[in-house]
Amino acid sequence: MPPRASDVYVAARTLGGVWKASLHQSGRCHLRVPQAAVPAPNNLPVEQRFMDVWERADVLPGISHPLSVFIPESELRPIEWGREKPKDTVWLPRPAPGFAVEVSIVLTRPDAVLPPEWPGRGIRPLLEADLVNGDRLWALWHAFEMGDAKERQLHDDKQRALQLSAPALQGRDNRNVRVLLFGHNERSRFFLEAAAADLAA
Repeated sequence: MPPRASDVYVAARTLGGVWKASLHQSGRCHLRVPQAAVPAPNNLPVEQRFMDVWERADVLPGISHPLSVFIPESELRPIEWGREKPKDTVWLPRPAPGFAVEVSIVLTRPDAVLPPEWPGRGIRPLLEADLVNGDRLWALWHAFEMGDAKERQLHDDKQRALQLSAPALQGRDNRNVRVLLFGHNERSRFFLEAAAADLAA
């Protein structure tokens, strides 16, 4: 989040150099094409620079929910954290087997009234910050049960991702490879980081 603007950027620490979601003060949001995939992304037409472009829209008066990240328990893997140990890291508890964590990025205008159940009913604030333009940024999280339907969908989506990525993964040790899955509705985008190791099993 830049100091003199109300833009918000979201990235996974392990993938921050590859992809980044940008939520701009104007309401325009985009997901940039991985820089490794193109030689000069800033010189390309908009439709080639970005994997997705969308506009923030209110889910309730004065409240927008442009982005969520899902982390199923089944996709967690031990990693060598190495030098990546910043003091301001906030760790979430590992969800129970069959459950997942959702981290939602929410923006509220100064006149917005949050519903009494939000945060609440298992939804907890992870981050709160006031933006320069008076809006408030929230990162909210909660754990939920995946259920059979969502687990089947995750399995099927991972299989399709493996088929698309097979040439790039051929001959590689996939134990530390992650797969990003994307979903959307009219107002929000959803990202799920999965373990590629299961795909190669």
